[in-house]
Amino acid sequence: AARALPQLVSCFAMGNSPAACAPDGAFRFEGAYRRGFYLAFRPPTSLRMVPYSGGPIPNQTVIDFTLVDFAAMFKFIDVEEVLRPALEARSGWVPLAQVKQDQNVVAYFQNILQKPMWEDEDFQMYFEGHFETWEFRHEAGVPMVRLRGMDERLGHS
Repeated sequence: AARALPQLVSCFAMGNSPAACAPDGAFRFEGAYRRGFYLAFRPPTSLRMVPYSGGPIPNQTVIDFTLVDFAAMFKFIDVEEVLRPALEARSGWVPLAQVKQDQNVVAYFQNILQKPMWEDEDFQMYFEGHFETWEFRHEAGVPMVRLRGMDERLGHS
């Protein structure tokens, strides 16, 4: 892919087809030894080389990428990316107070969002709004949450 990078910087100057050109501020990575194949991301986790010769980009496929300073990357972290590991480290129902005390959850609100920790009601709204991933309930007045198992999540998709 390193050989393809100069083609991306000055796309038309090198005589490339429009398929090789990404929009301003983005990069399209063409295979160094396989012309017409581009690095593509297919959500949620698939990264592969795909053929592309112009026209509409295949549905749910990303071939144009922007480069982000690693230090700025943390500003784009979603709350689920912080909550999921906090709950995966524990099994079953977890008191919400424990989740709110998790070092990474605390750091996320302080350093990334730069806002106070959500109130219990805010967490409840988030978990109930994402019911396919999380289950939330009160046990003896204590708010509890758990990450649904894969078999449960498939049932909601």
